Amino acid sequence: MTKILAQSLLYVKRYSPSENEEELVRFGAFHPDDLELNRMGDLSERQKVELLFFVVFWLAVAGLDLVLMAFLVSAQPWSYVGTLMPVLWCIFLVTMSIMCVKNAVPFWKDTQDGEVKSVSGLVSKYITWVSAGRSGHIGYCNIKVQDQVFSLNPRFYDLVMDHDDYRLYYSANSKRIINIEPL
Repeated sequence: MTKILAQSLLYVKRYSPSENEEELVRFGAFHPDDLELNRMGDLSERQKVELLFFVVFWLAVAGLDLVLMAFLVSAQPWSYVGTLMPVLWCIFLVTMSIMCVKNAVPFWKDTQDGEVKSVSGLVSKYITWVSAGRSGHIGYCNIKVQDQVFSLNPRFYDLVMDHDDYRLYYSANSKRIINIEPL
């Protein structure tokens, strides 16, 4: 099973430069309309909204954790001695909500600053395999440009050509790729 997964992740369809650009546009990784702003080091309004989605997501998960904690506290009869588990659950849920808020902060800073950084050069693709217990391994698709490493979803990973030149534009705080330009 792991061998089949590895073969499917390593399969890469070769595109011509123009086809590659079209596929990147279709996937939503290359935005020619935002390129001028990105070259000047700024985020477009569309890109700010995209990053704001992650802020909303992480804050919603943090809120869900707090709602679960409130439900746990209100549903727990505190009159008996076995109160250790609910207290541990509350500590766990508060910790999880704090971690979610910390995940949202870099995206929020990106929407406020609007700063874009870029790196360009030859792209090296590789997969990092992590053990997933009895169920096998999980593969993380990574690309490296100069000394910067970015994780990508498998579809985006397949569209980026190994050993080709690209310019990657990424948000300054969250390090999320917001645009990619084939060179």
